[in-house]
This record gives sequence, C-alpha cells and structure tokens, in this order.
Amino acid sequence: MALNIKHEGTLAELKELSTRSGNSMASEVATAVHERLERLQQTREEKIARIMKLTDDTAARWPKHLTGTDATSFLYDDKTGLPG
Repeated sequence: MALNIKHEGTLAELKELSTRSGNSMASEVATAVHERLERLQQTREEKIARIMKLTDDTAARWPKHLTGTDATSFLYDDKTGLPG
C-alpha cells in the first residue's frame, strides 16, 4: 500500500527530516508512527517518570549556585535585597 502525502507543509518537513537524518522518507514515516504509538501507550505514571528523569538530568548540569530553593537569589544583594 502506497502513502501519498498531499499536505505540502508536511511533505516539506518530511523531506527536511530525511535529509538531516540521512534516512529514507519511508523510514522516517515508520519511525514517527512507531514513536507516536509508544507515547500514546504510555501510562500517566510512565510519563511522569520520564519527565522526572529529564528534570533530574537537567538539574545535574546546572551550576551549584542555581540549585537552591531560589534560583534568582544570586541576582540580589544579601543585605539590601536590591538587585546587585
């Protein structure tokens, strides 16, 4: 069965994706469908766990002075509370 994509914007994006990845357009469509089905099948708990992992990974890369409870505290003078 052939797939005929008539939406010009979608076709242009598919071509760009294929060019950037080095994969065929058919392969990119198959990958997109597979990934979308996986996301739809995830439970709420699995989605939360994935997001929490991303936030933990991101937090590990932040400078230490930004990991406290107030990420903007370094912008203000400790004595006056005014912008430093």
